[in-house]
Amino acid sequence: MKCDKCGKQVWSIFINTKYEKLCDVCFNKEKIGETMKFEKYITETGEMGKHDIEKGGDWYDARLELEKVAKKAKLKGEVRPFDQYQGPYFTGGGVKIWLSENPGIYYLVTPSEAFEFDAEEIAAYFKKRMAKKPKVKVKK
Repeated sequence: MKCDKCGKQVWSIFINTKYEKLCDVCFNKEKIGETMKFEKYITETGEMGKHDIEKGGDWYDARLELEKVAKKAKLKGEVRPFDQYQGPYFTGGGVKIWLSENPGIYYLVTPSEAFEFDAEEIAAYFKKRMAKKPKVKVKK
């Protein structure tokens, strides 16, 4: 959640009598000035919903980034929400692609392996994987 006054991303917020969401710093500034009465306190649970990855959501840009990586690797699937700490992930083609803490680097998780790749390496991995598939010969 974001503080309505300073815009800081926070996990816990205070709600004042004007129904503004405030971080602890902004809340304490108002409290010291005695301009508000403490109403309620909300703690972020970390859960993520589909609305978070849709247009206007906090994780929409991450969704677009994952879709771009998957398209580059010619994978079909979808981006799904997970949680506010790890972000959304792409699932399709028997794999999952997660964002990493390093921009431009992704975690590619297959049923038997896991890799830390950039978008080009993911595309190369699937290109190589598709080239290895045996061609089925049909006897006549």
